Amino acid sequence: MALLLWSCQTAFVPANQPLPQNAQGMPEYRSGYALLPMLQRPQGEVVFIMAFSGGGKRSAAFAHGVLRGLRQIPVVENGRTRSLLDELDYIAAVSGGSFPAMHYGLYHDRSFEIFPREFLKVDINAYVYGTYLLPWNWEWLVNPFYGTNDRMAEVYDRLMFRGATYADLLRQGLPVISIDATDIANGIAFSFTQPTFDLICSDLSSFPVARAWRRATAFRCCSRRSP
Repeated sequence: MALLLWSCQTAFVPANQPLPQNAQGMPEYRSGYALLPMLQRPQGEVVFIMAFSGGGKRSAAFAHGVLRGLRQIPVVENGRTRSLLDELDYIAAVSGGSFPAMHYGLYHDRSFEIFPREFLKVDINAYVYGTYLLPWNWEWLVNPFYGTNDRMAEVYDRLMFRGATYADLLRQGLPVISIDATDIANGIAFSFTQPTFDLICSDLSSFPVARAWRRATAFRCCSRRSP
């Protein structure tokens, strides 16, 4: 009974914002967070794209190590020496690989200092078990608009992302970080970039990056505002 009463006071999980409308009431499509408009200021002469696969913490550790390794590879361009990491324009990532990708997109070089302690060395399983075993985390039992994925999105936001949205990613510039999911109903890929959000008339800029990783919940929120 106490849980039911408490659930009545909880807020619904917020949906992402729709695109603004013009005078005719039609959505105003924008370039936003996408590769082609951001390539107007490329990192170098070569478009360098990477893909990070899934596999839990092992894939996250591997991808993070790859990013570290790219810093050690010199590239000479127009008589100027840069690292191969400085040439990186785009990362497509899924599941475990999306953690280091998104973290690097937000923090760039600082990610190499803080990502190990904020994720790789954190006991994530303790948060997973706490979702099911600790009563104060049981909102998912009584709130139909809140699930276990919402709970974990809050955990990751607290550990690493600190309320960051795609507007923050856009300000960081290249590389573009594309967190990719699957629309199971239609059997198609769903990329968390503005061109994909244009299809559902949604503005990606206000969308929290932590919810993009918890892609099943994130996609449900997007669909709530779709035409």
